[in-house]
Amino acid sequence: MQYKTTKEQSAKKIIGVCSQCSGKIEPLKTVDNSGTPTYWNGCIKCQRFDNDINQNYFCVYINLWSLYRIRGMESFNFFTHCNRF
Repeated sequence: MQYKTTKEQSAKKIIGVCSQCSGKIEPLKTVDNSGTPTYWNGCIKCQRFDNDINQNYFCVYINLWSLYRIRGMESFNFFTHCNRF
């Protein structure tokens, strides 16, 4: 059986952690739309395929989000400069 993306090729693309839960990103065996077996990177902890994010960026995001929650700004809209929001 020939894989479109091998486990080794998929593992080389991993540079960080899950963008949702900061869990470990691993190559997960799956099939693509044509039924061909392949590997996609994903997080087993939150059970989703994911493009990883650098761990430093994730830490900055969590710190900013914590500050935002502490100050009671839940209703603040960060996207007020966008017409569609």
